Amino acid sequence: MRNIHLVLQAKGGVGKSFIASLIAQFLQKKENGVICIDIDPNNQTLYSFKALKVKTLKLLDDKDKIDERAFDRLIDFIFNNENIKQDFVVDSGTTTFIPFVNYLIENQAFDILLNKFKVYIHIPIVGAQGYDDTLIGLEQLIKYFKNKATFFVWLNEYHGKIQNFETSKIFAENKKYIDTIIRLDTVNKSTFGKDLEDLTKANLTFEEAEQNSNFSLMTKQRLKIYSRNIFEQLANSF
Repeated sequence: MRNIHLVLQAKGGVGKSFIASLIAQFLQKKENGVICIDIDPNNQTLYSFKALKVKTLKLLDDKDKIDERAFDRLIDFIFNNENIKQDFVVDSGTTTFIPFVNYLIENQAFDILLNKFKVYIHIPIVGAQGYDDTLIGLEQLIKYFKNKATFFVWLNEYHGKIQNFETSKIFAENKKYIDTIIRLDTVNKSTFGKDLEDLTKANLTFEEAEQNSNFSLMTKQRLKIYSRNIFEQLANSF
């Protein structure tokens, strides 16, 4: 059975597109490959990764409002490609969170998808000021889709340490639904952090950076260490 990976979170600036790119790069290296779709109408960050050959979905109507019927095209596209072997990675934006989640619920879209696919929902949790908001997003998504999707929680410490997630009330109430926790641990901002910032600003994959003469030998070494850590976590989870 093929897989659909949905990266969802109500709060912006929590690393959704970065996480989508990590999943896509991991799957791109596997035998069957990956098809990436960016459904963020405002900030198409994943689409900027040319090496991932990301497709986009036009969601805005003539008045720049989200047309929920446009999500039909996403489902149609997935099913029209049901005979190929690639998995799908779908990156959503903050503005599409409520319309897309409502669409999935109201149209019982999972009932159709689950006939052919296993659906993963990847949910970023961040430290510092965004922590509580991302916990609420996690709680909502599990409430809506707990009997339909496999949940991956990504603990993203880019904005600050996350020290109490696994002792939180929300985790205790929902841990039986959480399949895997992926950790994007705090890094030294002057070395690893600067390297990752340069990588994402250039919209490059780790593999592209390895071949890019603009990156120093030690930058390539640090990016290799970072990507190996994430990809090993994913390899142990799928």
